[in-house]
Amino acid sequence: MNATRGARLGAEIARQPAVLGRVLGLNALRLGRARELLAPASTVRFAGIGSSGHAAAYGCAAYDVLAGTASLLAAPGFGVPQPPPRPGEALVVVSQSGRTPSLVELARTAKAAGQPLVAVTNAPGSELDRLADVALDTDAAPEECVAATGSMTASMLLLRDLAAPLAEEQLRLLAAAVRAAVAADGPQLLPGGCAQVVIDGPAGRWVAAEVALKLAEIAELVVSAHDLIGFLHGPVAAGGPVLAFVDPADPNAAAISGHARIHWEGDGAVDPWLRQLVRVVAGQRVALRYAESIGLDAERARGLSKVTCTA
Repeated sequence: MNATRGARLGAEIARQPAVLGRVLGLNALRLGRARELLAPASTVRFAGIGSSGHAAAYGCAAYDVLAGTASLLAAPGFGVPQPPPRPGEALVVVSQSGRTPSLVELARTAKAAGQPLVAVTNAPGSELDRLADVALDTDAAPEECVAATGSMTASMLLLRDLAAPLAEEQLRLLAAAVRAAVAADGPQLLPGGCAQVVIDGPAGRWVAAEVALKLAEIAELVVSAHDLIGFLHGPVAAGGPVLAFVDPADPNAAAISGHARIHWEGDGAVDPWLRQLVRVVAGQRVALRYAESIGLDAERARGLSKVTCTA
């Protein structure tokens, strides 16, 4: 195996502690303006596609629990009906490139209806940024690899803080946990990979979906994704190796232990919402480690690009 395969991706994964350590400070004033903009809204709608869609789903769940009423829009595209913009609503759009056509069009429609618009991108000055009333910058630097890493976790952190400002101690514990996830080998997948990804905790389904996406993008593994409760209500019967990120304090954890190669991410000191960022980073490392172990080029695009121009 070429020793340089995966080196760039590994470097992008490894710089996430630095990205997460600065992104809230960089956006502090804009986050304050965004909260003021969204506070009067009857409903805040969230939208994104791919990794950005998973971040949007996570942010929607956090906002709904911690701040006010929120709903997740289906990923926009041809034949996917969207609810008409309604007075009193607001929109948050997440897009790494800020140029995804269907998301830009969704933003234009919201702006034409007079809805407040917040954008989260890794591309200052992009079209989505220019449309937004407030543009939040993930500041993850240009990611050379197609698989989103720092831009994804920085989007999640911005959206969690948008819902409710985080305390310094929470951020300190997050920083330590992310550094540990980057440094650790994590669980080694079996030679055949895994069949399902299971994650508990807030927005677990969407965090599992992001880890599953990374396994596909990086390691060519196509797997299903579930939250823990959903998994135990059906998919557990399918069998096969399971990668699970589950807190041992969860009363349902014992039910999965016989079915899974489990990475216990159970540090109770880390805020449950922030623990999900740690799991995303750990999932990135698992995908890269597996690709390296089978001699796969983890950085080969496989028909993917940073901007997927779907209609």
